[in-house]
Amino acid sequence: MRFLTGLICFFLLVSCSVQVTREQAAGGTKEIRVDQWKEVVAHKMNERQFPFTLKVRNDKRMKEFTGLQLSSDWSLKDQRKKLVMEKKGQEVSLHYSGRTEKMTSGQAGLVSPRDHLMLMHDSGIFQRMLPPITFLGKKAARVEIKIDPKTLANQMKKRLNTTNPKARIMQDFAEKTKVVYQVVFYPESKKLLLLRVVIRASPRSPAQEIIYKFS
Repeated sequence: MRFLTGLICFFLLVSCSVQVTREQAAGGTKEIRVDQWKEVVAHKMNERQFPFTLKVRNDKRMKEFTGLQLSSDWSLKDQRKKLVMEKKGQEVSLHYSGRTEKMTSGQAGLVSPRDHLMLMHDSGIFQRMLPPITFLGKKAARVEIKIDPKTLANQMKKRLNTTNPKARIMQDFAEKTKVVYQVVFYPESKKLLLLRVVIRASPRSPAQEIIYKFS
């Protein structure tokens, strides 16, 4: 139960110049723009439905889920199907141990990949190209994007009821939190492969990480 509570809080908290790299391809030298990730993200957000897997590392524990994005709605379940979360409209249901809890989408925080893609697309303030990697036998591009802490705090303010006594505390905490995204994709097809999120509340605190993988 402690891990479940921490997981929801974890989701809630996450609730420039153009660089060019060159790689040798069969047809000659090909350029990859660092801002191409925006096209990749927009392409993914335009997909009405897609499956994904989610890995969450929190307090040295790793939890894995499978999920389905259906427009702005989504569902998520762990490997043993003991925990199921699903969003329909503005309501989120959490099923575990034979019990069901209801909450608003704002209370649930950033859970689905689409939530993160929108935040990253709208609030990314710094971007840089990372060395490419080989993914399933093909060369994939990697870009790192950092989120403006003030923008993250404003997102928290919108999601939390201002009359909630914890709202101000959470907003102040968000202003000190560093959120860094890493996008992995095939440049030619604009296919999104991985979305990695690293969250650090302070320089001394351990980093928390979530990884979305797309088929």
